[in-house]
Amino acid sequence: MNNIYKAFANTNPALKILFSFGLAFIFMLIFLFASTFAAIIFFDYDPKQMSEISNNPLQGNNLNVLRLLQIAQTIGLFLIPAWILAKIFGKNPQTYLKTNTGIAAISVILVIILVFLVQPFVNLSAVANRLLYLPPSMGEIQTWMMESEQNAQTNVLAFLEVSSLQLLIFNIIMIAILPALAEEFFFRGIIQKLFIDWFKNIHVGILISAIVFSAFHTQFYTFLPRVIMGIYLGYLFVWSGSLWIPIIAHFINNSVGVIGIYLIHNKIINDSIEPTELSSELITTGIISAIICTGLLLLIRKKSQAKVSIKSNL
Repeated sequence: MNNIYKAFANTNPALKILFSFGLAFIFMLIFLFASTFAAIIFFDYDPKQMSEISNNPLQGNNLNVLRLLQIAQTIGLFLIPAWILAKIFGKNPQTYLKTNTGIAAISVILVIILVFLVQPFVNLSAVANRLLYLPPSMGEIQTWMMESEQNAQTNVLAFLEVSSLQLLIFNIIMIAILPALAEEFFFRGIIQKLFIDWFKNIHVGILISAIVFSAFHTQFYTFLPRVIMGIYLGYLFVWSGSLWIPIIAHFINNSVGVIGIYLIHNKIINDSIEPTELSSELITTGIISAIICTGLLLLIRKKSQAKVSIKSNL
């Protein structure tokens, strides 16, 4: 592994990015094949059934198979490649990923507040995203995008609309804890770092990696909100100096969605009313949300720098 590290030491960041995605793709195929084989063996499925399960997620054991595939994809596509890449590019994965740096308690509190206060801004971007349409000449692409989005939403709701506490906990692990770790390791810990090195600009690196982060989810009508979240997660990583800060933010954001749908599905709370129109109220609250959350980001940066300064003087 040390020889590989030396080989990549002076490699152009663009080539490292290509290598990273290539490695992720290879491991995704390995884990997809393994999980598919496991589904065929343990759930007594045949290859034809495997190709149709996403169209009927609630039929038979389809949902359990989809859970297996989802977990395998998250681990194979993001988590394991990120750890290997951190070992290749930086010798010590913990140091390269910045998972061995301390975090200020106040930063954690501010991150929790930020995740909740950023929602109006995210809602504004979601409504704006849904209002974007392709030219009439690209109608077939538009239709495909809408069908893909609807299919993705159907599968997500199939995962989340559960009645037992055990499945709620399982969903928190599968949709909140595991993606928070795996996606932050890969996108912020590896890809964002490489884009910053490539363009020699923190802001450009954060923006491009946020776009790539959103594109990987292949949900076109929630593309912009994910870019917004990716940008905030990117700055949280750079300005806090610890990957645990965006991991915490990612985990809380996903957990709120998982728990919220559980509570709604079981009629513990009323249905949430998500905005569908670009009203003046939505625009105002969205802009205020963006300003406040940007202030919180700067405050987290200040608190993190202050902690580093105190440690260096000890």
